[in-house]
Amino acid sequence: MVRTASLALLFGSLSLMAQTSTVIVDRSLLRQTICGPIGVRARMLDTSQDRPLPLQKVGITLRNLTSTPIVLERFTIHYGSKTPTSGAPFEKETRVEVGAMQEAVFAEAFSDSNPVSYVELNSVSYADGSSWQPNDGVVCKIVPERLRN
Repeated sequence: MVRTASLALLFGSLSLMAQTSTVIVDRSLLRQTICGPIGVRARMLDTSQDRPLPLQKVGITLRNLTSTPIVLERFTIHYGSKTPTSGAPFEKETRVEVGAMQEAVFAEAFSDSNPVSYVELNSVSYADGSSWQPNDGVVCKIVPERLRN
């Protein structure tokens, strides 16, 4: 009787472990923000070799989750603090093609020494003439991963 209870307890706990275990195939998906039909990641890039001007570079990865290619992106870079001489948000439109169900990486460089706070994805335009933008009042905000020292 004790042996039967021990086996039931052992196999019961093994089957519970099998039901609750999870395998993460792509860890980059965990750091990605989903904005409608687009996955977005941002990270600060090393500018230590870029001299003589102090630069900041933000690497942006767009993952197109639709079956229509993206041809144009609009985003805004927001800084940590606003000063009289710098820190106002910087809006940028760029033409980076992102194929259907593909991802593309591009970088934007800024000479402003005020640290980047976050990147806001404003809209994308597709090859078929359609577009996507966040709904009224919704902000697609991506906080860049910082450089590791």
